[in-house]
Amino acid sequence: MNGAPEREDIFRFKDGRHTLEVMNVNATKVETATGVDLVYYSHDFQCFVLVQYNRMKKPSMPGEGRIAQVDTRLPDQLERMVRFDSLGQGATSQHDPALFRLGPAATFTKFAYPVESPMKESELTRGMYIPSELLKRLHDAGRLKGTNGGPAVTHDNLGRWLSNEQFAELVRKGWVGSSGIAVKDVKAFIDHSVREGRIPVVAAHQTDRGRQPVDLRHRR
Repeated sequence: MNGAPEREDIFRFKDGRHTLEVMNVNATKVETATGVDLVYYSHDFQCFVLVQYNRMKKPSMPGEGRIAQVDTRLPDQLERMVRFDSLGQGATSQHDPALFRLGPAATFTKFAYPVESPMKESELTRGMYIPSELLKRLHDAGRLKGTNGGPAVTHDNLGRWLSNEQFAELVRKGWVGSSGIAVKDVKAFIDHSVREGRIPVVAAHQTDRGRQPVDLRHRR
């Protein structure tokens, strides 16, 4: 997939029939930032997927696994994300095949691994994607603790997650994401994130079926 800058903060990636447009309103590379909310929209399946980013730290001692500290704001963030997931469950257009999902999950947290070597502009750092509902259950059950007993996320206490490839395939095929959620609800989510000091990044995907890709510069 080749990427070309539309301007400083907008990139358009094309791969055959697929077009992905990415707009970063802060002109900060998403994969090296913390406190990021990625808002992804699929034109093909009329759905939003929202991802909150956290960076994992390298092991401090040999034999230890990667670890991410649990922010004190995490409970409130998870509550808000799970509430967003539930918004589309009462949608009146559930008969539309394009709106079928495997479940209500539209929000995820990515725990990104430390970058070990230089990356290409189009590459994503490796990491773990966790549905908000699962992460909330783990937190509420007191499972998110590190080896010293403090609040932390590790491979062991998560137990299961989605890889980059698994997550990308589910999103690209419309198996996960919102269903019937209004744009005003997405805007409210983004506005709250901005007030928290997070960095909003917007991406939109479209399969070429004879239509021109939507220009994100007109959707601010």
